[in-house]
Amino acid sequence: MAKIFIDMPPFSKKSNGVICFYELYEYLFDRNLDLYFLARNIFEIKNNSLLIPYDLSKYSFTLSLKGAIKNDWLIANDTTTKNIIKEARRRGLRIFWWQLAPYNFLGRRIFPKVGEFNLPFSSCVDPYAKNFFYYQPPIDKYWKNALKLSNEGNFKKDSITIYTGKGRVKKLPLEIQKLFRKYNINLISRTYPKRRSGVFKLLLESIAFITFDELTQLNLEAASLGLPVFVVNQIFPDIVYKKFPVKSLGERVTSNPKQFLELLEKSKNNKLNKFYIGELIQNNQSTFNNIFKILTENDEQFLLGQNDLRRLKTWTKFLKNKNMIHPHLDGGQSAGSLFIKKYCSNLITQRNSNLLHLKIFLLEEICKFLFDLKLLQVILFFSKKASDFFRINKLLNKYLSLKRFIKYRFDKNYAYSIFQESSNRWSNNKLSIDQIIENVDEKLSIYDDMIIQNDLEQISQISYISFPRNTPKKNKLKSIQTIFDNSYLSFPKSVSLKIKYKLFKKND
Repeated sequence: MAKIFIDMPPFSKKSNGVICFYELYEYLFDRNLDLYFLARNIFEIKNNSLLIPYDLSKYSFTLSLKGAIKNDWLIANDTTTKNIIKEARRRGLRIFWWQLAPYNFLGRRIFPKVGEFNLPFSSCVDPYAKNFFYYQPPIDKYWKNALKLSNEGNFKKDSITIYTGKGRVKKLPLEIQKLFRKYNINLISRTYPKRRSGVFKLLLESIAFITFDELTQLNLEAASLGLPVFVVNQIFPDIVYKKFPVKSLGERVTSNPKQFLELLEKSKNNKLNKFYIGELIQNNQSTFNNIFKILTENDEQFLLGQNDLRRLKTWTKFLKNKNMIHPHLDGGQSAGSLFIKKYCSNLITQRNSNLLHLKIFLLEEICKFLFDLKLLQVILFFSKKASDFFRINKLLNKYLSLKRFIKYRFDKNYAYSIFQESSNRWSNNKLSIDQIIENVDEKLSIYDDMIIQNDLEQISQISYISFPRNTPKKNKLKSIQTIFDNSYLSFPKSVSLKIKYKLFKKND
């Protein structure tokens, strides 16, 4: 049996692509293949093992391709290092690319070669491919509950959510700018909110979603909740959404302002078709079955030819020329995101933002230039070290905190300004700070409670114990306690045992 080496990136629950590879490893492992976990950084895996939701003890770890021979397999992706690919080619391994992103666009500067296998994830990575190998990782409890609430509940939707992500911060069309005379803004970035529940809370109270990043899973999540999605920085042609494996996505994503406003009206009237979990995961089984078939039967229909390789390079060049994706700052965000609070504030107040957009444009271009020269990270590293060394920021923050505290202590009205300044929600002029605090949507406030209840639904089951009618109440309670003390039932130590009881009357 041929050995199969899978290049495994460091685990991140925020990366859909990384989770796809862990899910693939689990699937192939369960089919008793001779499988090897090719780790990029074994120390990172060891230090974060408690955060990885997979049983690492059963994996066969390796740090190199030592022991690999001709016709063994290497499963690679668009972020696999050049050294690993060179070594695999030198040893004569069959290289199998699961293409999760366009080559040489976000990851390593590398392309597959003619004669290697290539499986495109979706139309986003190769819109002209005949087959796609799409996989939706397990839908977590937050997304699952948000889908349920969006399909069943009617919320007070008074906001539009804006997401920055990796995309450049650009000026919105005038028709869409006018929406913020009426709607508030919820802001989501790659670092805020920290919790998934927080992300879905903001989406559930929104009437629409505006994204600067067309290459994010969040667009699909927002669309699945019934939100029309406006892409500010369009890089994909229409064919991408026509051929995307999840068909409903194309019905809700647009870069056309007029079409977006039409979708917005449908959303307000609950006329957008519902999204179901089955639609998201319908391709999963066939994708993994096809991968297994290629590995075990050596199906050569997915071998790359010269024309295929030329098409992949043309697609990457097309995307790069758009110059819309700038993941240059820490966290994979564009430099323009540094101005996002002022950007949102100007939308609410309907101010002229020409000067602000000029600043954003210049900063993004400078960061891109420094990034291409491989100087940006060096500058950021030394500026951070210098800041830590002189502790300028820390001293300044302490001074400002003391100043704010004193002002807050003696100026009652200042409490309101603190809330507005620290909040990621920009209030429309017609909405006072008191209304934001007091008018909390009850359905949203119990969102976390619903998640907890779903986790404990197996525990919270009710059983009834009957006693003779004349048994005193004291003896009944003592009997109940005895039953559980001597029971074969066991409960996790972390879960406290609660006994609910009701004493029925004679006529009950």
